[in-house]
Amino acid sequence: MVEKDKIDEDDVMQHREKNGIEFWVNTLTRQCGINVRGVARLCGVDSRAIRSAIQKSQKTEAEVDKNYRTELYNLLKGKDIFLTKVDKNYPTKRGGAVKIILSHICSVFIRYYAGKGYTTSIESIGQDPSTVGAISEA
Repeated sequence: MVEKDKIDEDDVMQHREKNGIEFWVNTLTRQCGINVRGVARLCGVDSRAIRSAIQKSQKTEAEVDKNYRTELYNLLKGKDIFLTKVDKNYPTKRGGAVKIILSHICSVFIRYYAGKGYTTSIESIGQDPSTVGAISEA
């Protein structure tokens, strides 16, 4: 007898790459996201900036010095950041776990850096760089 409800691990996470940016979709939950390097590329920053912001946001307020509770920290704190497979496993590529940032968190990063005037981030949201003032006020 064949189990109809059995899910193949490889079918749960769909992966595509375009222009060096990896996109992932969990076919069960329909959640999607982009890897850390891809988000950094869309924002025009080094991937260490993204990783650092995520690490700080996952600490409690007591663990983060008052000076480091930045605007980005406040936007990310308390939120689920990563796309996971069933049972809280991260998707894998070439045998290793890949941290995928959920699409709505990707938007937080892109809008944040666009508001700071990063041209790449502004272009990622489809805006003309000359409208940067309008973005930071939104």
